[in-house]
Amino acid sequence: MEALLNRKRDIENRLEKDEARIRQLSETLDRSAKLTDEMVGILDSFQGRLLKLDKTILPVYQKTKQLTLLQENVDHTLTALERVIGFHHIADEVEPKLNEGPTGNIDGYLKLLEKLRVAVDFFKHNNPTSMELSHVNTSFDRGIELLEKEFRDLLRRHSLQVQFSDLEKVIKQDEDGGKHTEPKPTIQHLPDNVVKDLNTIAKYVINVGEKSDISSEYAQIRSNNALGRTLKLYMEVGVAKKQSFPTFLQKPSPAKKQSAKRKEAMPARSKIVQGKLSTTSLLAGEKTVGSDEQLEGCSVLVRSTVVLLRLLQTEWELMEHVIPTKHHVYVFGILVNDPIKYFMHRGDVVLQNAQRQLLRHEYITIVPLLRIIKQIQRLIPDYGQLLSPLSGDIYSKFPNLVGSFEKLALKGMEEYIVYIRGDSEKYSNLPKDGTVHELTSNTMWFFEQMLEFPDSAGRLHMSQDRYNVHEDEEGRRKAVGSYIVRVLDALTLNLENKSRTYESTVLAAVFLMNNYYFIQQTYERNTIMLELVQLALTDIVDNYKTLIDNQLRAYQRGFTKLVQHLGHENITSQLSKQQRQKLKDRFKGFNTDFEELFRVQQQYSIPNPELRRKLRNENITFIGGLYSEFYQKYATTDFTKNKDKYVKFTPEEVEAKLNKFFDQGAP
Repeated sequence: MEALLNRKRDIENRLEKDEARIRQLSETLDRSAKLTDEMVGILDSFQGRLLKLDKTILPVYQKTKQLTLLQENVDHTLTALERVIGFHHIADEVEPKLNEGPTGNIDGYLKLLEKLRVAVDFFKHNNPTSMELSHVNTSFDRGIELLEKEFRDLLRRHSLQVQFSDLEKVIKQDEDGGKHTEPKPTIQHLPDNVVKDLNTIAKYVINVGEKSDISSEYAQIRSNNALGRTLKLYMEVGVAKKQSFPTFLQKPSPAKKQSAKRKEAMPARSKIVQGKLSTTSLLAGEKTVGSDEQLEGCSVLVRSTVVLLRLLQTEWELMEHVIPTKHHVYVFGILVNDPIKYFMHRGDVVLQNAQRQLLRHEYITIVPLLRIIKQIQRLIPDYGQLLSPLSGDIYSKFPNLVGSFEKLALKGMEEYIVYIRGDSEKYSNLPKDGTVHELTSNTMWFFEQMLEFPDSAGRLHMSQDRYNVHEDEEGRRKAVGSYIVRVLDALTLNLENKSRTYESTVLAAVFLMNNYYFIQQTYERNTIMLELVQLALTDIVDNYKTLIDNQLRAYQRGFTKLVQHLGHENITSQLSKQQRQKLKDRFKGFNTDFEELFRVQQQYSIPNPELRRKLRNENITFIGGLYSEFYQKYATTDFTKNKDKYVKFTPEEVEAKLNKFFDQGAP
């Protein structure tokens, strides 16, 4: 019962607390509602006041905005009016400074021209029939003319020919092939400040000058004053200084006589002669010559090919810094036209010189032709890269020129074979001592010179030998070898025909042996020649060895009469009168024939020491051996009381004599 009472009391306490809180919340809500009503009243009052203010200020703001716009219109009008008034007076204002020209103040001068240009545009659009337009336009055109004149004067003043010494440095760099570490020589045509001024003028004039021809003027001035003059100067000075240019190896000629003081004769050199070659000198064999003597203008043309390329490259680089890009092709086409024409003219002159020389049978001309062909072929890709943007006829001049040289060189090489086959000079220039014929030495020397340019020579003969001119390098090498074999075949036939004109078969054998041995030694000494020849004829070495051996046997057959005296006799211990007489005749016959043989053989020439030593040893083995046997068997017999009369030579004396064969100075 008591618990219920306690619970009732707790509930009543909690109820009283809740009622107190409710009363507190009601009071708070009443105060909040009162404050809200007061705030709404204030805001309503403030809104009313703002509406009154807006009605008062807005007309003032609108009026102020109108006045501000009117003020701005007045200011713009005054500014435009001042600008228009300035256009009417600009020509008179800038005329004094305009007439002074742009020299020394190009940037300031361009600002004056820009003012005139703006005035011209204004009058064109607003009053195209006004006198002011004519006045301003005249001043502007006058300014452009003075600016163009400054451009021309600057360009002419500084467009000088490149010095010969600088071009020689370029040539040396090209010949070295960049092997050295020295900086690459540069050609600076114009100072940097001049290039900058020219570029500033060119860009402005080209952009604003509708009728300006400043691009063409640039091209003509650079072409005539710099590029063309430099090329002509170099080629003219090059002709004058051709003695300083590198020359081909001088052609040796085998010795025709043996020295009286030396047993081992040294090959003699061909003498230097003056004037033109006669038709009897097949390959300029009678004079030691440089390349320009072999073909006038060759070295200059070869070197000028490099010079022209380098000049064109540097001119393109210069043009890129002066002329706007869109005019490059047009300007460069004009710039290079005349210099390239001049170069082609000089090339045609060299070509005509070569044609005349080949008509005179000066076939050494083929060598400088190959040199020219190699040089132009080597540089054609560089020319193509530089000139390909231009019209086709300019670039095609270089392939056409090298094609003309190739055609002439091939014609000359084929004519050379025909010439050798039909050489009519069989008697007048036949060596009396059987030494190497001039035709042989000239031909082998020609091969050595030609093989300085094997690739160019090979390309010439691709059509004959049906090899791929572009892909097959081995084919080009084989074509050269095939040509050499054809020439050697013609030469061999020619030498054999010449040898038949000798009265002595022994001398004929010496003659052929000398020539065959000279040919063999030449291609064995020149490994490139041997490799190329073996591509076309693998057994070339064996062939010439056989030819030499055949002539050696023919040479030894000339001793038949002599060795017949050395035949053996059937004798008894007691010689009969007939046997004694036979031995006398044999010794006497041997003495007479051997002395005559010695006299004749001394006059023969074997210029090659190795071959000379070989023949002497063969003679000692053959003749000396037979005589030694004959001497030992019969010299001691009692076939005569006067042995000194019949036995004139001991075996040692015979051997000594044999060792003096082919030595005119020997006693």
